Amino acid sequence: MLDHARTACRFMLGYAEKLTADLTDEDWNRRVAPGANPPSWIMGHLAISSDYGFRLLGLKPNCPREWHDAFGPDFARKGPPIELNVSRAEVLQRFNDGYTQLMASAADADPAVIARPNGVPFFQPTPIQTVGEALAHLMTSHLGQHLGQLSYWRRIAGRPVMF
Repeated sequence: MLDHARTACRFMLGYAEKLTADLTDEDWNRRVAPGANPPSWIMGHLAISSDYGFRLLGLKPNCPREWHDAFGPDFARKGPPIELNVSRAEVLQRFNDGYTQLMASAADADPAVIARPNGVPFFQPTPIQTVGEALAHLMTSHLGQHLGQLSYWRRIAGRPVMF
C-alpha cells in the first residue's frame, strides 16, 4: 500500500541524512533567525511525527511520551523546547527507525484500515480524510516541509546547499 508515498519517503530519508551529516553539537540547538527552529527541534519533531502514523495504524509509538511535549506542534506557542537530555544520535536514530518502520507498516496495512476516516481534527476540513491520505502526508509533504526548514537553517548558517 502507498507505494508512491513510500518511495518519496525513502528519498526524503536520504535527503535528511545529507542535511544532518555535517551538523556539530553546537549547531544542534542553534537558532539562526528569530522564529526559526533549531535542527534539534526539527528532527525531534519529525521523529515524533512517525508516531502519529503508528497511532493511525493502531501501533505502538516509537518515541518516549516526553518527546511529544518537547517536539510537538504546539512548540511555537509554548516557546523554547523542554530541555531533554537526548543526544543528537538518538534523535536521528529514532527519526530513521520511525520512518523506516512506518513505511513497512504502511506497506503491510489492511486496505480497510487505510480507507477508514483518519479522525484527526487538524485535517478537518481538508482533502486529507482517510488514514491512507494522512499517512501519505506524513511520509511526504509534512516530512518535506520540515526538511525544507532545515535546508533554510543551513543556508542562513552558511552551510553548503544540498541541491
